[in-house]
Amino acid sequence: MNEILIQNIPFKLFLSFFSIQDEVKIIELGDTWHPASGFVDGSYFKDFKTVDDFLCVDYDFQGLVIFIGQIGSYSIKYDGEYYHLSGSDKEMAKLKEVLRVHKNITWQYNL
Repeated sequence: MNEILIQNIPFKLFLSFFSIQDEVKIIELGDTWHPASGFVDGSYFKDFKTVDDFLCVDYDFQGLVIFIGQIGSYSIKYDGEYYHLSGSDKEMAKLKEVLRVHKNITWQYNL
């Protein structure tokens, strides 16, 4: 397995690196800026199944503090500072091409 580490960026920008049809599986999610309740966890988004579901919601995840799960076949862990992604060589090559387009995003490959 290879790993890419991406410095903190908005969650919706991060999600835009993937296909809108990619399935999202939440193991753990925590956001501290929800306008109604202050804090929400993954259960709030239990009906969200794809990247598109997250991108289309009128919510910006500004207070995201943790995300552990899968997007497509990538394993992802966000710890409040970095997104840690792991996947196969083929998946990582595809993601590296997407990241190269975004010149202002700091990332590292195979740490």
